[in-house]
Amino acid sequence: MSDKIVSILEELKTLNLTETSHLVKQIEDTFKVNASLNPLIQQSFIDDSGYFSIIEDELDTELSVVLEEVPTTKKIEVLKAIRNLTSLGLKEAKEIVDSVPKTIFSGIPRNEAEDIKKQLESVGGKISLQ
Repeated sequence: MSDKIVSILEELKTLNLTETSHLVKQIEDTFKVNASLNPLIQQSFIDDSGYFSIIEDELDTELSVVLEEVPTTKKIEVLKAIRNLTSLGLKEAKEIVDSVPKTIFSGIPRNEAEDIKKQLESVGGKISLQ
C-alpha cells in the first residue's frame, strides 16, 4: 500500500461515527456510488447516542427450511423436489416426506431459503422458514 493510502486510512480511524456517516454520504453523492452495508439491512440509522441501530429482523441471514405438510396427492412431486434439492436417496427423501414437520435445511442464507421454499411450494408442499 502506498504511503498516501496509509495516511488516509490513519486519518479515517480518528473520525467518530457521525463524521464517518457524513463522509460516506459525501462520497456516495460525489462519486454516484452506493456504500450500503448489506442489501438485507433495509433500515439503519444512527440513534441519539451516535451508534447504529438496526432492526433485528433484517439481520436474520441464516434460516431453516421446514417441510410442514405434504398433501397426499402431492407426495411424489414433493419427494422428487426434495431429492433434486438435497441429493438424498429415495429412502431418505421418503422418510422426510413421511415424517412432517421436518427440517430439510438449516443455517442457510435467506435468499437461498426463500428459493427452496418457492420450489417446494410450487409442487404442493407447505413450507415455513424459521
